[in-house]
Amino acid sequence: MADGRPKTRWERRTEVPLAVASLVLLASYVIQVLAHDLPDYRRTLCLAATPAA
Repeated sequence: MADGRPKTRWERRTEVPLAVASLVLLASYVIQVLAHDLPDYRRTLCLAATPAA
């Protein structure tokens, strides 16, 4: 059943990008917390990915 309401279309279009962004945020935060001995460039990459998500 196709629903042409704007809210339904918006939810359908943003579902996957928001899920991907949440996974990136979660992964970068977990890496920052659990991996204390990361090289500087990897720590910087994780710090940049956190607010980008």
